[in-house]
Amino acid sequence: MSQALGPITAWVYGSVACRDFRFSSDIDVLLVARELPSHPLRRLEFLYRFVTPGIEPKAYTLAEMQRLLEKGDAQLLAMLAHRVVLCDDLELKPTLAKLNLSA
Repeated sequence: MSQALGPITAWVYGSVACRDFRFSSDIDVLLVARELPSHPLRRLEFLYRFVTPGIEPKAYTLAEMQRLLEKGDAQLLAMLAHRVVLCDDLELKPTLAKLNLSA
């Protein structure tokens, strides 16, 4: 995926990150990239080209994520509260550390 998007930051969140998953749990992945398709359906189509069944991707552009963090978006903050970093090419870890979130 990083070949198609360039630098990315990605986390696993949800039950897998909280170690509360079950056999039927999906794997929630949050991805941040500098550019993504802007249309929601095109974005999902793009993301699902790279994942296997059982992985549930959600993605924001870097600008979208920064706006949501500035607004204190409850959904994003909940996704970030318990996370496992997969890669951090965009070096977002210091930004998240300032938010005083766990993980």
